[in-house]
Amino acid sequence: MSSPAAREGLGVDALVSFDCWNTLLSDVDPTRARARQIDAVVAAAGPGLDRDTAGEALDLALAGHTRAWQAGRHHGLGRIVDDLLARLRLDPASREPLAAALAHVEPDDVRLAPGARQTLTALRRAGYRLGLVCDTGVRPGTTVRRLLAGHGVLDLLDALAFSDEVGVPKPDRRMFDAVLAPLGAAPERSAHVGDLVATDVAGARAAGMRAVLFTGLTPAPDPTGAPDLVVDDLTDLPDALESL
Repeated sequence: MSSPAAREGLGVDALVSFDCWNTLLSDVDPTRARARQIDAVVAAAGPGLDRDTAGEALDLALAGHTRAWQAGRHHGLGRIVDDLLARLRLDPASREPLAAALAHVEPDDVRLAPGARQTLTALRRAGYRLGLVCDTGVRPGTTVRRLLAGHGVLDLLDALAFSDEVGVPKPDRRMFDAVLAPLGAAPERSAHVGDLVATDVAGARAAGMRAVLFTGLTPAPDPTGAPDLVVDDLTDLPDALESL
């Protein structure tokens, strides 16, 4: 059910922003992605580091990132790499090559959500401005831009905000302001679409936007948090926004 504010409706010149992972993009094979990251750690360490030790160190470094993210602090690739260097006592000279190897992913290893291109195109044709509000970890904003371009949707987005560039993760409203302000979009007449209540729904609320929970790619979406709208198929979004 829409909130009273939502019943005023969105303007067709408003912003509709999207989360990235498990909303517009997802890994084709997460197990393969992790194996490649372990390969990068082993390569940076040189002979003598076994894959089990590398994997354990990587898991601990990523867990540190997750704790910071859940606490509302940006952590990101640089600190993940620094954690690995310290845990494995790696040569500091390996920092930049390791960071580049961890961040790298081919477009074919990431899939575009079903209906994403069709939905973004339909929204643009309807007059909406479009944005991306993306928390980053191992894959920084530069990598995500390349992936979006590889799937032919980067040019459909008018403004992009990445936590490694803004300096804070969602639900901090500064992430949402980073796409609203450049487009002059009024938050109360704009909406954000994402799969997580704690970051996407809560962040949209903090920014004064409408919150749309997308459940199409997240295995067990959190049903709480009172979003203004829930969709499980992105192609339903253009029509569904008319109810806000």
